[in-house]
Amino acid sequence: MKNAKFSLRNRQKQTIYETQLQLTDAPGVIHVSLPTKAPSLEVNQWYQYYLFLDINCTSNQFLSKEVTQAWVKRETINPSFQTQLETMSPSQRGLFYAQNGIWYDAIASFAQMKL
Repeated sequence: MKNAKFSLRNRQKQTIYETQLQLTDAPGVIHVSLPTKAPSLEVNQWYQYYLFLDINCTSNQFLSKEVTQAWVKRETINPSFQTQLETMSPSQRGLFYAQNGIWYDAIASFAQMKL
């Protein structure tokens, strides 16, 4: 598996952002950030993301296309929490996010510790 496509859509199924990803053979978490030129996500709105994967057994043999999808909601963080987060280590941020149910940021913080 070397290629993937990430697609982010709003509730009306309109594509907000889409990009091709180059994957390595290393296991781990895939981090996708929206570039500054991408449309801003609206606070308290739900978005659906898709990750399309081409799975190959060998470089010459195509096996299958797989897709995973999930819903995410854009949230705001209380300004007092934001000040605290700026002084935390990645592990402390990960715990803070997990304790507050902000799962994608929790995973990203823990994954950052491996870098």
